[in-house]
Amino acid sequence: MTLVAKLHLTCPDLPFVAALAGTSATTVEVEATMTTETGESAVFAWVHGGDFVAFASALADGEGVTSVQCLDDFDDRRLYRVDVESGPAALVHRAVIRAGASNLRASITHEGLDLRLRLPDRDALVAFRETLLDAGVDVTTRYLSASGGDDDRNGLTRKQLETLAAAVEAGYFAVPREATLADVAAALGVSRQAASERLRRGMETLARNAVDEAVGVAGA
Repeated sequence: MTLVAKLHLTCPDLPFVAALAGTSATTVEVEATMTTETGESAVFAWVHGGDFVAFASALADGEGVTSVQCLDDFDDRRLYRVDVESGPAALVHRAVIRAGASNLRASITHEGLDLRLRLPDRDALVAFRETLLDAGVDVTTRYLSASGGDDDRNGLTRKQLETLAAAVEAGYFAVPREATLADVAAALGVSRQAASERLRRGMETLARNAVDEAVGVAGA
């Protein structure tokens, strides 16, 4: 069974993080990362807010960065391609590949890099962490969930997802409320206690995910 992990990486030498130093006005969303024919890591990233010129200049001075290109330019965001031949950024990309992981999401602020990875198993996660820790990149696990079988990709079990869906459909979350917990339980054919437990755990999972996402994007 695969694992979905949300990890927070911090290292002063990560090029994007270094370029964001001292500002919380700029955030970065990584669209894709690939290995070029020359073996470099090419990062395609959307940059939102702040001083784009200053950011690109600081990024070009980052460790191991060989090229910074602006591919798309809009009023509030720009798409950059950043080629990295060495250093922490290239190390992270290679560690993801060696772990057999797929990168589901990556965002960057001045506080660090937030990754959401799907990994083959716990051994792959341990190996990924050890590779980065040995290189001086601090790794904090913010969320970990088994995936597959009864588990939804957002960390919800099938039963929790069904209960939340039934509650929404019945109007349990409407203002004013259009259904009671007993109505939700009846729709599912379960006890009121079972419905309450699934709702509570499901809502807690969604709340934790939302907070993690907000922290990763806003750096707050």
